Amino acid sequence: MLKSALLASNARLQQASNGPPSIRKRPPDDDKDAVQRIQKALSRFGFKLPKSFPQGPDLEPDGLYGPETEGAVRDFQKQEFAGQMSQWDGRCGPNTLGKMDLRLAENPVKPTGEIECVPPGRGSSPSYCLVKAPSPTPIPYPTVGKATGKRLHKPLSVGSTRPKRRLVR
Repeated sequence: MLKSALLASNARLQQASNGPPSIRKRPPDDDKDAVQRIQKALSRFGFKLPKSFPQGPDLEPDGLYGPETEGAVRDFQKQEFAGQMSQWDGRCGPNTLGKMDLRLAENPVKPTGEIECVPPGRGSSPSYCLVKAPSPTPIPYPTVGKATGKRLHKPLSVGSTRPKRRLVR
């Protein structure tokens, strides 16, 4: 049974974590939400998926289990199941989802910034929380020191085969 917040709330991932059928490369397309969650997990683990995140890694992935996602899953499997080539199939079954879940549970993503919660409204309006992103910290530009007047390069004699200038030490 999956426990991480990202993977546990999807029925198809729970099913695949208990046994066949695994989530695998299309066709046919698998549950889009399940594939998006796998893609998000892979992105959190540092795998680059530019085709799966066409609008950027911070936005929603496409949810298609194509060659890019399959390759990233295979690379994840190579990391987690080093020396066990039989595990490197590019599919998300019980072993792979178990390792993903464990890794996500050990290193949960913590929101950064200020959290603002809104109480429930009238009727059926639920309460919710927002994470306000912190203001970006400006990157300081390097300061340029004052000129010292010291010559940094000394010309060589005419006809020399060495470079025309060298550093004075």
